[in-house]
Amino acid sequence: GWSYIGATGISAAQAGAAMALVIARTEPNYAIYGYSTSLIDLGITKKDTLESATKKTANKNFGGTDCAQPMIYAGKNGLIVDSFISITDSETWAGGTQPIQALNQYRKARSKQDVSLIVMGMTATNFTIADPKDPYNLDVVGFDANVPALIADFIRGESAGIIEDTEVESEVE
Repeated sequence: GWSYIGATGISAAQAGAAMALVIARTEPNYAIYGYSTSLIDLGITKKDTLESATKKTANKNFGGTDCAQPMIYAGKNGLIVDSFISITDSETWAGGTQPIQALNQYRKARSKQDVSLIVMGMTATNFTIADPKDPYNLDVVGFDANVPALIADFIRGESAGIIEDTEVESEVE
């Protein structure tokens, strides 16, 4: 089962379904899967309600969390992906390939180095699968109303100025 987010009474599955629904409603091209050691088409679309999207994630026994699965699947099936977004209850790796290795293999096969990886941990634990030195990787921890806009900006490359401004301010202090 998925864990709960603090004392909110909201499960990570419910929050993940809500984020998936936001993505489906704001992005023109998307595919939403659940995964463990393989992918499961959740069937979440922009026509879903929060209740129906949540039902599509409920009672799924996903098992081990292999965050490399989306990149492996896209590579094996010839999918053209600009950004992978992984929404997890903060479990990150239970497979034979590290997620960043799978991303780099996908990039190499597509000859496209700017494919991004965004990992959203629904509970605040010490986790990361993104490469902190890779400007196209982003870890997000927790559930906040500002996250959808942050993700949209990051995918479109509009957050680069924010990151550069923050780094400059940190150096000045």
